[in-house]
Amino acid sequence: MTAAGTAVGVLGGHGRFGSRIVGALRERGVAAHPLDGGAGPVPPVIVDASSPSGLDTVVAAVERGARGVVSCVSGIPADGQARLRALAARVPVIVVANASVGSHLQLAVARLLAWSPLLDGYDAAWSVVDRHPATKRDAPSATAVRLADAVRSGHTDVTIRSDRHGEPVADHTLVLEFGSESLRIAHSVRSLDNSARQVARLALLIADLPAGHYCVNDVYERFAAKLSG
Repeated sequence: MTAAGTAVGVLGGHGRFGSRIVGALRERGVAAHPLDGGAGPVPPVIVDASSPSGLDTVVAAVERGARGVVSCVSGIPADGQARLRALAARVPVIVVANASVGSHLQLAVARLLAWSPLLDGYDAAWSVVDRHPATKRDAPSATAVRLADAVRSGHTDVTIRSDRHGEPVADHTLVLEFGSESLRIAHSVRSLDNSARQVARLALLIADLPAGHYCVNDVYERFAAKLSG
């Protein structure tokens, strides 16, 4: 994974998260700039940190020659997801529901717990608590849904509670109650800086991938060594 010869356009690059991604890429020596969807040259890699409506610009960029897409947009509707999958037939597309490494590790622990035979015989109760500031539009968050789905993979029911208050950025807590015990796996994020660094790494990695639709958690599992650089 190298920055040599790489150029990245960041859709939403003037926003709260997008500007951090631009900064993280530039720290790695990458020619990164906010992308406004105009008629200028198309960079080989597009990072979308805008909104679901930005997908038209992403599709147009691929049609004009972009060779990879990192999508960091939440709340993309089903038809938008289908368009991303169609793009993935032409170029690599990494879908980043949550770039946080801590979130990825929390998800791995959730899967481990859901399938643990040590819980056999207990009437276990599972819940996910999703806390974001009041400005967060989605409820529950995509991260909370992924945690719940990981638990349900072990054929276990789970409830989600979404709280909208407090300071940026977010807290997600997986709560397991069984018998006279309880277990809480909590992950808190107070800044988007770490996530921006991870997106920068993904943008540099994508050139090594064949065309296809990639979930960020799968990429973390397969390319952890490269992403640590």
